[in-house]
Amino acid sequence: MQRAFYYGDLLFESILVKNEELMLIERHHKRLINNAKSLGFDHSISFSLQEFISQIQTEVDKSNINDKKNCRVRYTLYRHGDGFYLPLSNEIKYLIDVFDFDITNNSNTTKVSLYTTNHKACAPLSNLKTGNALLYVLASIWAKQNNWDDALLINQYGRIIESTKANLFWIKDGITFTPPLSEGCVAGVMREEIMCNENIIEKPCEIVDLENADQIFLTNAISQKINISFYSK
Repeated sequence: MQRAFYYGDLLFESILVKNEELMLIERHHKRLINNAKSLGFDHSISFSLQEFISQIQTEVDKSNINDKKNCRVRYTLYRHGDGFYLPLSNEIKYLIDVFDFDITNNSNTTKVSLYTTNHKACAPLSNLKTGNALLYVLASIWAKQNNWDDALLINQYGRIIESTKANLFWIKDGITFTPPLSEGCVAGVMREEIMCNENIIEKPCEIVDLENADQIFLTNAISQKINISFYSK
């Protein structure tokens, strides 16, 4: 686990267990495999869906949480090799954490504003869920200090891409929009689910788009859909 701690050399998936079902599990597995290939992790291609499910179910069964039928799982896949920035091997290991999650009391984010102190790059690495999360940490702290429920993040061009914990969508005149992955947002599994089942237009997001939107919502694998109010000032 040293490399994961020292360099953030890891990937993770946040998975919702609802009524004993691992929600969107095939999409989580597919993303983890593809992202592991992108980072050069060894043996990722032989990491089967059934192995993935079995590993998670075993840890949920072993856990001390109150409700094993409804919980939250964090699956961390990390490069285990020694070395400094250059790893001496690309061997992988995993860690599974299981958390209590009240499925009946999933409070929605309601008020968000724009965090502009730091930005995210428009680059392929920005689409991955890695351990390099300092931007999200600082933006979350900023939001709490300013009495917001969450913060929206910008890319290097000042365009809005996502929140600290979810992908961004907005509706105008009956049309639903979301920023394309090329803008630097995370390739969320709930985002992918929505994109595959609804008619969504990908469009870079400016402040005026949210100010004039009829509805704005966020999506992630845990809360699924979160309706928000955007305050630009």
